[in-house]
Amino acid sequence: MLRLWRDRLHIGLYGEHAILARNSGRKRAVYSAPLDGDVIEWLKAVEHVLDGAGDFYAGTPLTCVVSDRAAIVHAVPWRDGLRTTEERIGYARACLEQIGASAVDDWELHVSFRRYKAHGLVYGLPRDFLEGMLDVAAQRRLRLVSVLPVSAVAYDVQRPDLGSHTTLALMIEGSRASLLGQTRTGLYLHDTEPLVGTLDATLRRLFTRVGLNGVSIARCEVWAPDADSEEISKIVATYVDEGRLHMLPNAQWEQVR
Repeated sequence: MLRLWRDRLHIGLYGEHAILARNSGRKRAVYSAPLDGDVIEWLKAVEHVLDGAGDFYAGTPLTCVVSDRAAIVHAVPWRDGLRTTEERIGYARACLEQIGASAVDDWELHVSFRRYKAHGLVYGLPRDFLEGMLDVAAQRRLRLVSVLPVSAVAYDVQRPDLGSHTTLALMIEGSRASLLGQTRTGLYLHDTEPLVGTLDATLRRLFTRVGLNGVSIARCEVWAPDADSEEISKIVATYVDEGRLHMLPNAQWEQVR
């Protein structure tokens, strides 16, 4: 019998659980496992959810989105003359050294510039973790397509306003709140605040530091997989007009390629 639909697998490693979504045509099955320990320990959770989902066809594509708390994510200014991957990575390392994140020899880094002459985003994950993901996928004959931090995915998929307004993505997950903003001319800001004290106090520090006074906001997309959406909406509405808020579903990043 001809198989019309091939499975698509997506793993989310954020919050308190590893979540595997298995999409077969119009059917979607979800499997989960507790997310404990450091990022290397998370590989056990990946194996657990994959083994719980049964067998797969060889070559089934697998994508993975990882919590920013396991990653390096930082905005970097545009630099002319970066023609090769080695030049871009060297530039990224130099930018990270300026903020004190120099111990990145064991990390795989990537630099993305969405707009010419605009700020870009450098992000990285531990090399041991990425190699572990490759091993897990190979043992099950899966095709690992991508492993990306949450902020990197948000940066790539966010649709900036076509006018002069700013589009924000507020991500509240784990022990941090991250704010990413883009305009039609490129990346406007990326900043992170640790969750210390109440969420309200954390967001007050974050929004005060980035200085959005006088900035025209088209919309603010909020992703908070561990929190009550109604409570989050009330708190964020203190800083952004409620009519501009859009709560994103927990499964927002499943369609990443």
